[in-house]
Amino acid sequence: MYGYQGPCSPWSVNTYQFTVHALDRAALTELGSGSSTTTAARVISGASLGTAVLSGES
Repeated sequence: MYGYQGPCSPWSVNTYQFTVHALDRAALTELGSGSSTTTAARVISGASLGTAVLSGES
């Protein structure tokens, strides 16, 4: 199946955790489609003014 279907598991209860970042700019121009996860985490961390964590079960 193509696309994001959201968190759901037909076999068990799973816990999901999302971290939301408030950034100090509208775009992270340092990142491109070839950027690694490590690079993205570093750039986001450097631009982050604060974070919030949202968790739930499905």
